[in-house]
Amino acid sequence: EVCGVRVTKVLHGHDMTEGQFVFSVTADNDASASKLSNMTLYSPGADSGAIAKVLETLPITLTQSDIGKTYSYTFAERKGNAAGYKYDENTYNLDITTHDAGDGTLTATVVLTNTKTNKELFRETVSEKDKALGENGVVIPFENRYDGSTDVSGGTKATISADKTLTGRSLKAEEFTFMLAPKLADGSEGKVLQTEKNKDDGTIPFEALSYKTSANAAGDGVILSKAVKDGYATKVTNDKGTVYTLYYRVYEDTTSLPKGVTLTPTNPFIDFTVTVTDNGDGTLTAVTKYPDGKSKFGFVNQYGTDDVDVNVTGSKTLYRAKDLTPNDITGKFTFTLEAVTKGAPMPDKTTAKNDAAGNVDFGNITFDLDLLKDVKPEEDGTRSKAFEYKVTESGSAAGVTNDPDAVTGKTFSITLTDDGKGKLTAAKDSTQEPAFTFINTYSVGELPSSITDQIKINKELTGRDLKKGEFHFELLEDGKVAAKGTNNADGNVTF
Repeated sequence: EVCGVRVTKVLHGHDMTEGQFVFSVTADNDASASKLSNMTLYSPGADSGAIAKVLETLPITLTQSDIGKTYSYTFAERKGNAAGYKYDENTYNLDITTHDAGDGTLTATVVLTNTKTNKELFRETVSEKDKALGENGVVIPFENRYDGSTDVSGGTKATISADKTLTGRSLKAEEFTFMLAPKLADGSEGKVLQTEKNKDDGTIPFEALSYKTSANAAGDGVILSKAVKDGYATKVTNDKGTVYTLYYRVYEDTTSLPKGVTLTPTNPFIDFTVTVTDNGDGTLTAVTKYPDGKSKFGFVNQYGTDDVDVNVTGSKTLYRAKDLTPNDITGKFTFTLEAVTKGAPMPDKTTAKNDAAGNVDFGNITFDLDLLKDVKPEEDGTRSKAFEYKVTESGSAAGVTNDPDAVTGKTFSITLTDDGKGKLTAAKDSTQEPAFTFINTYSVGELPSSITDQIKINKELTGRDLKKGEFHFELLEDGKVAAKGTNNADGNVTF
């Protein structure tokens, strides 16, 4: 052998199976056919992109009888019709001309021409002394391409469904950021592919993922062979076809969480896979594999604040004239607290008695963020709600008239406010301090009485019977008449 003639085949975008492609070697004339009969060649199996040898050498032996003769052969691939495949349309002509070297040896001029482009690819004169073998010999290349894509009719993209849940307050659009990146073999994250923010309903609008088998295939999807090379995809080929598994991570940007928002115990990232099945007809089917059998990715954060306590105190005032001294009223009056606003929080005790100074203390009411869960935030993120309460009074004491509103009660309100940044405040109406006041009145009324109830005076008459009203009497105070009286028939004197 003095000149190698190799036929090679490359299939891009898909593994090549044995016998998948057929080639012909056809003699251009009878003389050429008599030297080498027509041949049919078949492709071997090979990985996508790998160069496979279809023919290693051309079985022609030149002798003295071939001097001056030229043998011509055409090499071509039989065009198939499998969907998704782009077949090589090049044809090649190989001419072999035998010469007498004049020294008892032969030489041969070998010329290879691409007849489609009319371009000469090889021209060498070879002999036993000047051989052209291997890469230096004739190489007749055929390249096919398989264009599989998720973006053609019949193909399926991998949808990415994800949402955001925020407990503690309403979610606002675009306040949380999420990224999608490849997960490399060492567990690290590759270059971010997508960055999205949540919508006001919590959905995270990741775009569907597209894939293709080659750069020339339809769409702008990921080239699967490149994903394998980059280390975030694996490829398995079996009797059912070729399946790629791609590894991804979707995660939340935790460096810019709004104030008051904390992570839940769940991880801020979720790993998942996408399987891409090459259907062998130019279509790819991509399916997202959500973890734990779920149908979407869920991110949950907590908005929270510290609870806030409000001490509810009131006043019992006993109004009296300055020269009057009432008895001690400690514990004489009972006050009852009730919620006017439905769902308003209450203290541990809802009844209290006044102390000697009139102070009434119900203790603390604890307000928490959950009380604002149904309140829609303002544009600045704040939320407020007023809670109204009523206090009534019961009880009595000598000389004391209760407040006119003792039974109907007195009201006050506490306004709970979330500033949207993690701070909760609760405040009573500034015009109501203390929260409630009951004013009772102490007084002493006039007490009518007869002087005879205190002083007993009797009139006696000797010598005859006493007659009613026949004697008159005067009661003097500091020389002045304070009262007048007269006797009855029994002698009793009444003023």
